[in-house]
Amino acid sequence: VATCGTTVRENGTYFVNPGYPNQHDGTGSCQITLLKSQPDVCQFRLDFDQMVLMGPEPINNMCNNDQFIVSGGSPVPTICGMNNANHMYIDAGEGITSPIIISVVTSGPSFMRNWKIKTTQIPCASTNKGKLT
Repeated sequence: VATCGTTVRENGTYFVNPGYPNQHDGTGSCQITLLKSQPDVCQFRLDFDQMVLMGPEPINNMCNNDQFIVSGGSPVPTICGMNNANHMYIDAGEGITSPIIISVVTSGPSFMRNWKIKTTQIPCASTNKGKLT
């Protein structure tokens, strides 16, 4: 289990909100850095066991308050809102590459948030790789 400011190399690590399993009502940024455990890892799969952030604003559906942001791999759209039981794949490239940073940014009015995200490293030759479009 890892929370804000942690660097992770271990496969199967969970990224959780501060004070987990309690909900979080803070403002700021919480991020972890994912490093490959082996050079033959090409993807990270993020499973949102729990992911409750403030949803998008209703007119343009923009994540103006809370945001889940991935940086350092192939571009991934910013998401927010309720994403329990969803997942995403992040292309990490082949060989030793830059780290992947996953961040949860929280702001705006009081809102009880929580997240528990499982990180799985997928080797390049694995049949479990996701198709990236």
